[in-house]
Amino acid sequence: MDTTGIRSAEIGSAFVESIEMGRPTLAAAANQYLRLAVRSKPGMSGSGLFVHDETSVASTRLIGIASGNSNDRAHYVAPTVLYEFMSSVVPR
Repeated sequence: MDTTGIRSAEIGSAFVESIEMGRPTLAAAANQYLRLAVRSKPGMSGSGLFVHDETSVASTRLIGIASGNSNDRAHYVAPTVLYEFMSSVVPR
């Protein structure tokens, strides 16, 4: 889902080019991410990557959140990575 425009989100097909591991930093361990075979655009960070079952809208699942790009390819991390990060920095 591309949410960079000023109108409603654009929905299109994307293919996973590779599954890679990010570099660990002092603040965080390395996380697995999906590299897609679609061009990234400024402003895509935070947009969703969904698996859609055409037989049922209810079975559509969020599997990634745009987190960056490299060599004009979009990178998405699993929603659990963001959840774990936010759980560690936001007091309960």
